[in-house]
Amino acid sequence: MTNLLPPQTVAPREPSDEEPYESSWRVYSQFDDFKFLIWLLVSIIGYIIIWNIETPTFGHWLVKTLYYLSPCIAGLIVLNIITDWDHNCCEEKSAKRKVEVIAAHRQNMIERSENEARLLTEQLRNQYNEALYKKQNYYNLLDASRSEMIQAQTELDRNASVFFWERYEQAIDYFYQSQILADEISNLADRYYSLLQDRIHTFEQYPVHYNELKWCGDVHSELMDLLRKGIEHGGDFVVVWEARRTREVIIKGFKTLEEATHRIGDKMNASMSRLECSVSNNVARKVIDEIHRRQNLK
Repeated sequence: MTNLLPPQTVAPREPSDEEPYESSWRVYSQFDDFKFLIWLLVSIIGYIIIWNIETPTFGHWLVKTLYYLSPCIAGLIVLNIITDWDHNCCEEKSAKRKVEVIAAHRQNMIERSENEARLLTEQLRNQYNEALYKKQNYYNLLDASRSEMIQAQTELDRNASVFFWERYEQAIDYFYQSQILADEISNLADRYYSLLQDRIHTFEQYPVHYNELKWCGDVHSELMDLLRKGIEHGGDFVVVWEARRTREVIIKGFKTLEEATHRIGDKMNASMSRLECSVSNNVARKVIDEIHRRQNLK
């Protein structure tokens, strides 16, 4: 089926063979509540008829008994004939109704499956494109962090301590934002592979891999080296650092610049570990194996 699907498409599930409940197609008798009245009516008519006929004076007492019970017996016979006819009609109508209900039920399941596959396809495409967008933003933030470090190095060479630490703080902020994006990319990977699990599809594997993002460790090393250079530079650089390191900064998750500086590495390691887990867990590996088998069949 995958060869017939366009790229990045999820196939609808095959409808199950489960039949609708019998109550949805069974036609029940309309005479069940009136059987006694029908028998009573036939019996009354029979008695009216024999009332106007002269009572037989011959024969055994059993003959007379049957004569008087004949209207009741006739009512039972008529009732049995009507019941059999009604039962046959109900069975015939039920059989036709069952075919119609099952066909409608199956069509409804097919449409529901197609709608579910269409919505799932759109959702997965959005997640795939969003992952690519976030990956590009991740690169942009790391580039911005490096750009700020280059500017900070320039300020260091100019002995401009205040501007150096401002650039350094901005570099840390960009780096932390990149790790927030890494967490979001991990969340998308979890959802992406969980939605593809046990589905026939033509999607590729998640467009972001751990190896593509782990170079943030180099950026983190550069941040630490730059911090060491700033402190070792001495003079006003140390004074300004001491004045700024305990100041509250606008970096989510960290209260001060010192806390951000020393804990940003922990955040990076946690983000990278989570991403590696998201793109290599059991669900992800199963989906990726299925994608590779599909590609090998082409």
